[in-house]
Amino acid sequence: MRYFKYPNNWHHPDTAGYITESDMNENIQQLDSVSLTIENDILFKYFCMLKGASEGHLSDPVNRMFDADTTIYSGYLYDSIVKEYKHVLIKQWGDWSIENNSPEAEKIYRWLESTFHYVLENLRSDN
Repeated sequence: MRYFKYPNNWHHPDTAGYITESDMNENIQQLDSVSLTIENDILFKYFCMLKGASEGHLSDPVNRMFDADTTIYSGYLYDSIVKEYKHVLIKQWGDWSIENNSPEAEKIYRWLESTFHYVLENLRSDN
């Protein structure tokens, strides 16, 4: 798992939420460190929930803060036929907040937040 700020040449998903395999590989090459290592069975458990989360209803963006930046919890589902990844928003908060109302997204978010909280706070305090 990694926490990062977008580099200048970061490839974002298109308006439909897809990013090509080659663009994703370029993005991964730009990440300089691993923030946290997760055991395979635990990671697989939550990855399996991602399909259900991808089918969740997203709330309209709500402006909650100003100059607080944005934290995005998300994952990607790979489509081997078209060689693209589909972005799945789990939760976004900060200046603009968006909720994914699926039960799977809530479970993934609670796990990510509890697992990654300490690392995230340390990284934020370093910036």
